[in-house]
Amino acid sequence: MRNENKIDNLDITSINSIKEISKHKWNSFVKLESPLFDFDFLESMEKSECTSRKHGWEPNHIIISEGSDLLCIIPNFVKFNSNGEFVFDHSWAQAYYQIGLEYYPKLLSAIPFTPINGKRLFFNKKYEFKEYVACLKDFIVKKEFSSFHLNFVEKNQSDNLAEHDFFQRLGI
Repeated sequence: MRNENKIDNLDITSINSIKEISKHKWNSFVKLESPLFDFDFLESMEKSECTSRKHGWEPNHIIISEGSDLLCIIPNFVKFNSNGEFVFDHSWAQAYYQIGLEYYPKLLSAIPFTPINGKRLFFNKKYEFKEYVACLKDFIVKKEFSSFHLNFVEKNQSDNLAEHDFFQRLGI
């Protein structure tokens, strides 16, 4: 199932299974950044239902393209709880609840169940980082989730996102 938005000439969509993209295309973007973002690994997480709505990690990978050209992949999940993130935001969920809002579901770009730093946006150099981020921000707003998180994102991407009005959470 695809969900689509457009910003200028870029198409942004989310896919609910890694199998909706070819293994070659996926791996050509994530390269060897982390074996935990490898197509086969994520596919095995889906097959075993580790990443499923039942376990609070529903695949919802974000894809940015221009026509048939894939430009950017953001491994992503719809989260129905904060389990397995290694970032404890239960107080945020409680604050939402106390003012009558729903915190879950939220969007999360992270390696499931693993606190490993690294890239979360994988893109080619056809456009600048800021153009991909503008497209992403538009997508997030239209989806109406409570929030979008990139856990354990490498410092360079985190700093670049902060320059484009994303909040940065720092912790030890």
